[in-house]
Amino acid sequence: MSKLAEIQKEWELSHRYGDRNARLERANRWLPYYAFLASSASIDVEPARFLRNEFIDRLIAEKKLFPGDRVLDIGAGTGNYTLPLAAAAQEVTALDVSEESLSVLMKRAEKAEMKNITLVRKPWEEFSPDHLFDLSFSAMCTAICSTEELERMEKMTRRTCAIVTVMPGSADSHRKAILNGLKVHPDGMIGDALTFYQVLYYLNRYPEVACKTVRYSTEISEERFIEQYQSYLPIFGVKESEYLPYLESYWRDHAENGCLTEESELHLAMITWNVPCLK
Repeated sequence: MSKLAEIQKEWELSHRYGDRNARLERANRWLPYYAFLASSASIDVEPARFLRNEFIDRLIAEKKLFPGDRVLDIGAGTGNYTLPLAAAAQEVTALDVSEESLSVLMKRAEKAEMKNITLVRKPWEEFSPDHLFDLSFSAMCTAICSTEELERMEKMTRRTCAIVTVMPGSADSHRKAILNGLKVHPDGMIGDALTFYQVLYYLNRYPEVACKTVRYSTEISEERFIEQYQSYLPIFGVKESEYLPYLESYWRDHAENGCLTEESELHLAMITWNVPCLK
């Protein structure tokens, strides 16, 4: 077995993505959680807050993103990367499965008076564009989960691909503790930066990597805490009769002054590479 085949096999064994049908079914299970996240997203803030991003600035500085580019944002969500991409490019296609997330994205775009974003509500597995993109981009998204999906991303791309994902040590403190306490081993989660790098290296793509660490705290009320995990834990097959008593006990043990403070630490990597000229 070749080194690339070994890495691909380990990738699937560790993340358990499954075949196309399994991924589409899992995507539907994520919809309530995406709706929860969208309900928490800020809209009524200054547009400038959404128009700059360190990784997008780097793409511009390294001449991987140009004003005349057509860009694909895979798993666009509420637009944290879509809007800065659109501020720097001619047009952006924002692909996502969540109606609520795309609704927030469009409201943010309207507030910023941006008219160069096209929303496409569709799973990645069913997306088939009629033109190539200069840059295909995906951040914190499970869609690109195998060599086949990386190559499909390339086939939609004229010049450059970019993926933002996590490195070891990334975690939300309480989420990690709750999953461990309930003995949940999530399947289908985003791939780590090392896996992407290794696969691309053995495909002779010579990827480049930029890294940053983000730390932040979030205060959560009891109502939002329960709502969050009621939409999150069923994704992994945990029944309400199992998780609700645990969550109630966890809240009593960890909340202070009516709030739970989630400490998040994300070690992020943006991996970029040039698409081969011959497809």
